[in-house]
Amino acid sequence: MRFWIFSFFLIFALYSCDNGTVIAPADSPEDFYPVEVGKYWIYQVDSIIIDDLGATICPTSSFIKEEIASVLSQDNLTTVYVLERSYKKTESDPWVISDIWTITQGRNYIQRSEENLRFIKMQTPLRIGNTWDGNQFDSELILTVKDEAIPIYKNWEYMVLDLAVGEDIGGIAYDDLMVLQQADDENQIERRYSVEKYARDVGLVYREMEIFNTQCDGNLANCVGLTWLQKAERGFSTTQVLVEHN
Repeated sequence: MRFWIFSFFLIFALYSCDNGTVIAPADSPEDFYPVEVGKYWIYQVDSIIIDDLGATICPTSSFIKEEIASVLSQDNLTTVYVLERSYKKTESDPWVISDIWTITQGRNYIQRSEENLRFIKMQTPLRIGNTWDGNQFDSELILTVKDEAIPIYKNWEYMVLDLAVGEDIGGIAYDDLMVLQQADDENQIERRYSVEKYARDVGLVYREMEIFNTQCDGNLANCVGLTWLQKAERGFSTTQVLVEHN
């Protein structure tokens, strides 16, 4: 009888009372962000920087390599890895080390420390619609873009948008992507957008950001119908696409 009662409650816990659907186990961050010494990812990064009240538009293109160089520390709960980042302008240029960051792998999260900023990139449970405060260590993150202070991470909330989706990115067909959104917020004078796509057992394969400020709002006749790239007075947009990994 006790076994029957236990089985009944187990089945009850696995099914929704409303629609009878099974609650599938959640993926772990390591499924989409594999970390081990020697792993590397190479990205092509294309950006547009806007400054001087929109008068200066500077397109840039480069390559970024991220490689897990070593283990910095380890205990029963977390492992901290050294992430070596290198830069080059063209494919034929030599790699030049630009930054040393860290990745922390916890039992239920992945954290990146970028310069003096910390981000919880993933946190369990990874299910569609789940959210978390990825910028919880820094309540007011303001970075300088071309000598202008911009609150880049204003109104960010990390959310799993989609799972197990297929897409061709950079000429490579992926059939098991997780889509994470960090921001999709705008008003008449600000635009904050960030989305990342991770492939199972690969890691980050695509990132897109749009961070724009303007005074050219909808109340001005000459601003009606303009895109953010057309009306932005400062800020940037960037795309990051994986081109090689091991």
